[in-house]
Amino acid sequence: VLGPTVVRIAGGSPQQFPPKTSQVLALLLIARGRTVRAERIIRSIWGEEPPNSARIMVRAHVKKVRDGLGPAGAQAVVADAGGYAISPETGDLDANLFEASFGAGRRHFVVGELEEAKRCFLTGLDLWRDVHALNDVREVAELDAEAVRLEEYRFQAEQSLAECLLLTGDAQEAMPFLRMLTVRHPLRERFWGLLMVAQASLGRRAEASDTFRALRRSFIADSGMDVSSEIEDLYQCLLRGDEPAAMMRRLLQQAPS
Repeated sequence: VLGPTVVRIAGGSPQQFPPKTSQVLALLLIARGRTVRAERIIRSIWGEEPPNSARIMVRAHVKKVRDGLGPAGAQAVVADAGGYAISPETGDLDANLFEASFGAGRRHFVVGELEEAKRCFLTGLDLWRDVHALNDVREVAELDAEAVRLEEYRFQAEQSLAECLLLTGDAQEAMPFLRMLTVRHPLRERFWGLLMVAQASLGRRAEASDTFRALRRSFIADSGMDVSSEIEDLYQCLLRGDEPAAMMRRLLQQAPS
């Protein structure tokens, strides 16, 4: 689900289902093995005024999922208590693997095990097949909400990875990564601050000043508001000639914005 909703059998190519079948599959996947009642599936997909044949159509979509899973399909998607569930033994959900890697990375980060933290964040982020989760089924409100949740964790993993790179002296590697993140998340000040630290670490203080001015222009143009006092404070550290390590400590003491 870290991209379009697909299944992969025994290392084969990803298989994508028709739109409504993908919606049913995604609702079952995000339930993480719990039973999803047929009424909930119907309401999620068709709203308060579903067609009379909605229950029959749900059964048909579940059958397509079973068939698509091959010989194991009958055991993988089970009917239970008026609903359906995907058995946890069916296989690994990429979102679960990502969240486990992210959680392990944060635990390593907190105790200063930065190389292990970096490895965990990279492992988790490598599972994403697109910038957006569940990007083929987001017209369903419940799936859109889950996608937003997963994307927020991705944002946090990207931020933590960037911090690890800078704290371990990998400013050169962090630079293109942070440039990409400022384009993808132009209103997330933390990425701009980390980019300024990376530039200062490489002796490019004038470029870091340009980065701050670009951020200020962007904020004023997009929202009519100036940058936060925290990012202004980081800029003053830059102007005073503070060491990049001191700038990094200052940034990490601030709440992410």
